[in-house]
Amino acid sequence: MKRPAKMKGLSDEVLTEKYESARSDGLFEGETGGALQDRFNALLEKRFRERYSHIPGPLWEHVRPPDWAALLVASGGKGELRAASSLSLRDLISDPDQPAEGVTGPSAARYETRGQAVYVPPDDATVLGRPLRFPAVRYIPPPPGRSAAETIEELLGRDQGKTVRLGEPLGGGGMRWVYKHPLDAGRVIKIYDPGLIQKIVEKGEFKIPGPVLTAYFIQRELGVQDFLQNLRLEFTRRQSPPPYKISAIVPDPALIERGVMLQPFVKGISVWKKLPGRLTLERLRNMDRFFELHELVDKALYRAVFKRFDFRLNTQIVVDGPRVEAGLDMGANWSNFFLDEAGVPILIDW
Repeated sequence: MKRPAKMKGLSDEVLTEKYESARSDGLFEGETGGALQDRFNALLEKRFRERYSHIPGPLWEHVRPPDWAALLVASGGKGELRAASSLSLRDLISDPDQPAEGVTGPSAARYETRGQAVYVPPDDATVLGRPLRFPAVRYIPPPPGRSAAETIEELLGRDQGKTVRLGEPLGGGGMRWVYKHPLDAGRVIKIYDPGLIQKIVEKGEFKIPGPVLTAYFIQRELGVQDFLQNLRLEFTRRQSPPPYKISAIVPDPALIERGVMLQPFVKGISVWKKLPGRLTLERLRNMDRFFELHELVDKALYRAVFKRFDFRLNTQIVVDGPRVEAGLDMGANWSNFFLDEAGVPILIDW
């Protein structure tokens, strides 16, 4: 077996063969062999880090395995493979740095109050040369003295003719709570919580009432979903596998106007909790393809949302890490998506 430094130009397949041969010959045994294997692993990590360069550094550090050679062998030397039809977003756009157009500038969004309801009219923007459609939104906050969860329990119970309870939340974030759907195991219920929204308002970042801010968040969420769904279709029309999937919001206006989103319940690989023990080169490759797209879409959506709402949305990806601007929000510890078995992200929030 050549010294690791002299093996940089070899393909993954040839490198796998040489590694297996060296291991069979006992070249990695003993103190000297251990040092040789350490250098070989360092070479592999450098190779894969350069190849999958779009994966964010903190995520890479979290999932990187102690034995890169095991990943290479498990791939059968196929780490380099990428389907000829697998396009990147750069293959589909002519100018990734073109500005968002169509909205009229900061605070372009307008709203009306109709009793307790907030109405936000529709608007269109252009992002990466593609339409970003903000649909008309009507939002009705819960009556005084009632929580959003209680209001939804009442609505669901009225439809079923019986008492319905949501139970304890599965999780939540800065503005919403997530529950298992009590009547449909295949769905979750996400509820904008006026109390959480009011805490955001009290921090002074937004100079608008809580119900208006909620309506803006809903309009942003629906508009970004529509953009992402249409972008997926472009890959499909080009006979290229899309680099992500979407757990799409069920289009139920009666619930959406109450700040409630129904979505499919996604079972997949948790990036932060499970991926370190289930890493493969195929999953690295598919994640890298998504994050290549994310680099472009994130910035473009951030600019469009700012122009539409005067929002400077930001998020803290890792504990003790800096807050970063977010157009396509990946959530704390990348919790806004799961991976399917091949490593393709399934977006559950954005």
